[in-house]
Amino acid sequence: MASNRSGYRPRIERASSNTDGEVEETWTFDCIWPIGMRGTNDYGYRFPADKTRKPRLKAFGEPLRIQVDLVQGLLPPGRVGLYHFTMYTEMLPLYRSGKLPVPEGAITVWPDNYARTL
Repeated sequence: MASNRSGYRPRIERASSNTDGEVEETWTFDCIWPIGMRGTNDYGYRFPADKTRKPRLKAFGEPLRIQVDLVQGLLPPGRVGLYHFTMYTEMLPLYRSGKLPVPEGAITVWPDNYARTL
């Protein structure tokens, strides 16, 4: 799977390092933090044909939870983060099923893919 060659854990650690600095620089502002996941080079995440709904839900849901936990853990006590989730076409069937674990309160943003899919 080309989209995941570098491995999941190293990317989480790298993202955590980047997020720490961004949160520390901007935590005094009222921000809406972007959360989401996209495949390599901003293409839809490509799953092997044999991947069922359950691993896809985990693949999309776990990064959302991790991103919210990272930001929330760095904000000052008592401050609640606001989040927006940009959903892409490959996530739409899971979202419509009601199973995609979008964090509660996250604003869902629907991009225009020029194919009238959303």
